[in-house]
Amino acid sequence: MKFPRTALFLIGILAAGLRSPAAPLPKFTLYTHWFAQPEDGGFYAALLKGFWREEGIEVVIVQGGANANVEKRVSLDPLSFGITPAEQVVQGVAHGLPLVSVVNFFQYDPQCLMVHEESPIRSFADLDGQTIAAVTGAVYFQFLAKKYHLTHARVVPYNGAIAPFLKDPQLVQQAFPTSEPYFAGRAGVRTRVLMVHESGFAPYRIVAAHADLVRDHPQWVRAFARGAYRGWLEFAQHPGPALDEICKVSPMNDRSAADFAVTRMRELHFLEGFRERGESFGANNPERWKSLVQQLAELSIVPSTLKPESLYNDAWLPTKVGISEADISRLIGN
Repeated sequence: MKFPRTALFLIGILAAGLRSPAAPLPKFTLYTHWFAQPEDGGFYAALLKGFWREEGIEVVIVQGGANANVEKRVSLDPLSFGITPAEQVVQGVAHGLPLVSVVNFFQYDPQCLMVHEESPIRSFADLDGQTIAAVTGAVYFQFLAKKYHLTHARVVPYNGAIAPFLKDPQLVQQAFPTSEPYFAGRAGVRTRVLMVHESGFAPYRIVAAHADLVRDHPQWVRAFARGAYRGWLEFAQHPGPALDEICKVSPMNDRSAADFAVTRMRELHFLEGFRERGESFGANNPERWKSLVQQLAELSIVPSTLKPESLYNDAWLPTKVGISEADISRLIGN
């Protein structure tokens, strides 16, 4: 699908140095996958600290929600970026959407399944025969069902609330380890989680850009990526201001819940991943994209002919945009 390129042409003029000192910076939108949350903290830190403006662009963050459809939004807006799990980019590209992954800000998507602490469920194989609240058609659950032969698991729609989970000690619920366990605990229910990436289904959590922007104006993608990395390094050291802003723009958050989320993000190594697996802040492993495409193809979600290298561009890894390994090691410890 082709899109009008007038806006990109105008940005090209700015890139050529024809912008007057008084003219506004080129403006981009960052669409989030959900309402503002601590898992977006580095982007809000970049905004508050003015990192993107220092890189020569302006970014506006637009919150998502239950029907955010980030992939479609980015595909219709050539001056935008979007936060999404990597498998959504795979599906989008397979359906003809002009998307490219440009920043891996989490080394794995923080999807998990939450159970009551006293539950006998200790592994994914134990899920067979259980009732599980999950988003209808969730790719991660299709993968789990196939790999662990969950032929007798009963999936019920997940609407974002934990009330059914609190009332039913047998219920399993999809969650983020940074969120739902906190609210369950506040209600007096102790929980455990099974991290989906431990099953072998381990997509990055990424920022996607419009393919026209990536092809025609890589300098602006670089500016976005560098500002985003700087924001995440800032957030890793000083999360407070960004958390305050997140709680302000999304009242469903409260500060104690946000602090819990940051603690869990650190404990679970969202940003830097696990060194023994070859992961590090912002890293991009082509083999993981290849594996992800293969997994979705085996589920008949995308064609096996889809080329993994068409899904990402690793020109903007942290060290390639001037983020030093010393700063990464100092601020994140990897």
